[in-house]
Amino acid sequence: MALPIYSPLPSARSTRILIVKPSDSSDAPIECELKTIDLDDEENPTYYEALSYVWGKQSDESNPSNILLHGHEHTVTPNLEAALRHLRGDDGPLLLCVDVICINQSDLSERATQVEMMADIYKSAVTTVSWLGEGDADSDEAVELLRDLGSWAMDHQNECYDYLKEGIDTRTPAEVIEGLGFSLQDRNWPSVWRLFERPYWSRVWIIQELAARGDSLGGANGLFHCGSKSFWRFQFDALCAVVSMCIEAGPSANLRGVTTGNTAQDVVLETQEPWVSLQKRMHPPGIRMAQILTACDAVRGTKHNLDPQIDLLLRFTRRFQATDPRDRLFAIRGLVIDGLLVTPNYSKSFEEVVKDFAINHIRAHSSLQILLGNRFREHSPSWIPDILADDRPTGRGFLPHRSNPYRATGDRDAVIAYHSTSNILSCRGILVGTINKVIGPLLVLERPGAEHDRGNYFSPDQDKVATAVRDFYRRLGDGRGREIFWRTLCLDNDSSMGTIDKPAPAPADYATRFCVMFGLQRVPEHFMPAEHPLWRFSSFIAPFHKAFDEALSNRTFITTQNEQVHGMGIGPYLAKEGDIVVVLFGANLCLVLRPVQGEDRYKIVGDASMVL
Repeated sequence: MALPIYSPLPSARSTRILIVKPSDSSDAPIECELKTIDLDDEENPTYYEALSYVWGKQSDESNPSNILLHGHEHTVTPNLEAALRHLRGDDGPLLLCVDVICINQSDLSERATQVEMMADIYKSAVTTVSWLGEGDADSDEAVELLRDLGSWAMDHQNECYDYLKEGIDTRTPAEVIEGLGFSLQDRNWPSVWRLFERPYWSRVWIIQELAARGDSLGGANGLFHCGSKSFWRFQFDALCAVVSMCIEAGPSANLRGVTTGNTAQDVVLETQEPWVSLQKRMHPPGIRMAQILTACDAVRGTKHNLDPQIDLLLRFTRRFQATDPRDRLFAIRGLVIDGLLVTPNYSKSFEEVVKDFAINHIRAHSSLQILLGNRFREHSPSWIPDILADDRPTGRGFLPHRSNPYRATGDRDAVIAYHSTSNILSCRGILVGTINKVIGPLLVLERPGAEHDRGNYFSPDQDKVATAVRDFYRRLGDGRGREIFWRTLCLDNDSSMGTIDKPAPAPADYATRFCVMFGLQRVPEHFMPAEHPLWRFSSFIAPFHKAFDEALSNRTFITTQNEQVHGMGIGPYLAKEGDIVVVLFGANLCLVLRPVQGEDRYKIVGDASMVL
């Protein structure tokens, strides 16, 4: 194999594009050339498209995938070869940005420079062309549903938004959509989920490639190809918005009562599409991709303030994959204003890159927000963000961003010293107390879920939490202690009114809803007396249940003692008795630390919110 000779790029804003020569035969060899362009050359612009795809595995040595590059054989992955073969035209050249070919991968300096420019390279393209892979047995049907529902949803987005905004409509999302003329039932939804489970949707670089083209549902352009079929970016965004509408409405809002007899007891709860097939697969990566693109829109919408943003995006993208772990940071730096805190450098190890980023973040924002988060494993040093940890659902109220309502240290800036030789970070703060009781963690998997009756509401592990909650509540006796307890379990948030940054205090009737949820009381007789018992139970507990899940999912309830001061709070997944809770200057939330035996230092366990 003869490799192409990469001449040095002439300027800091230069890049290369791939010219794919036309062919009227699908079997003809793929012939290409490289061309150097200047992104800032407005007088002689080059109009090109940006290819978004998954590199995939290298060719099997016994069956290599080759293209002709400047007349020489050049090995590429089978997925790229298939993409070029499907996308090339028959009457004119195709100009594409293809990173693995256009960047000299063996030149670490060029690679880092081009990665810094990648967001601009995609923004400067005419459009983004996404290759999902070859077609399969039902991918054509999936594309057809994407086209039909996506186009319909764009035409009816105002009606769908009004349904979500009202919040009092008794119809299910499916009934609203079907009432507007589109049937969600008897569609091949599993084919869509299989399409959304392809590796394309799980790669972290894809986020930037899609986000660079504009706001979802607000002008983002692009075309997705799967085999010989294709659908537009707006159709993908709109379909995912409909699915998200069903997810956000919650499990009970996707259940339709079907009458089988003449009494209230003869009502069967039937789950509607797309929920019924979605709940069998959890959230497929394609839906998560749509959600992260929406999050990118929100983060970019605040780009004129100086709040930390890359730490939010880093946590939002934790489930996405990268062959090189350093790309978990490099791939998102171009999406936020404080992405400049990350400098691509492939000559540094992953650990060095993350440490540099954490220290830069702390110093730039005079904040310890980057230390916050719910941690699921121990790593060293404990103060750097664990960006490789498996992501799990966790209480949304703990997003470590200055827009949240928590102010553990008011407006005090971080006071730190970094000891590079020992990798120790010294911080100034105040001791809150020592943890003397832990309930949980409340283990929660990511799934849309379904309503359960009270007897089966908790899984075996969750039932241990429920038993501990009931016992703790009973020991508190009557009065203020019980109220503080149930308010702590829902972060004192009215799930029907509050938001992440402006929570509304939980109403007094949450006390009864809490007791019903945990089997301490029955559903009040006056509540929906004619309805099925299961429907009455699930409907009654729903407001508290939602706030409870948002607070305690994969977290712990903790109590602390410091001399005569007792506190309750929601702690991290790994909290245990003997850990200490502290307020460190520059952090919105408390932090749980674990003493290192025999040493005068601590490990970070995670963040916590306390009521003293």
